[in-house]
Amino acid sequence: MTADKFVKELEKLAPEILPMIESGLDEDFAFKVRSLYLAPPRNEPKTSEKFEILNLIFNYHANRLQIRQLTFFEEPEIYEDLDERYYGIGYIYPNYLLLDTNTGDILINNLSENTLLICASSCELLFDALIFLVEQQILNSEKEFSMENEEKLLKQCSVIAGSIDYLNAWEMI
Repeated sequence: MTADKFVKELEKLAPEILPMIESGLDEDFAFKVRSLYLAPPRNEPKTSEKFEILNLIFNYHANRLQIRQLTFFEEPEIYEDLDERYYGIGYIYPNYLLLDTNTGDILINNLSENTLLICASSCELLFDALIFLVEQQILNSEKEFSMENEEKLLKQCSVIAGSIDYLNAWEMI
């Protein structure tokens, strides 16, 4: 999935304001909830031929999005470590979301354990898994929360993102 399609899909999933207000939510709060799904375009877009996640950050105000604990940076940050080069692209407090420019993997820098966990094998698969996650949360919003359903959802997200081995990373999101 491209960055453009990701933004459009999230916009389609954004809850409508009027039903939220009719259900008793304050109007300001309803607008805030809807805005978490919207990433307006930037005035001066740039293009990355190689990484769609950079197109998301370069071309949209992706820092306004919030998907669970995940928030994107306003601008990518460059980190270099010997032969490795990463872009910091977001955070899942207190951990950073990184793009490995050598492999294209999306990683979570688990600060408490000083490890890197792969959460997606490509930018496109990360977008696919995040859209699936949001869709499932909306579909199941009326159901009572259960750890069993949560575990099943995170396993599905990790498989969509490239491998069941990414489950530990998805448990952080």
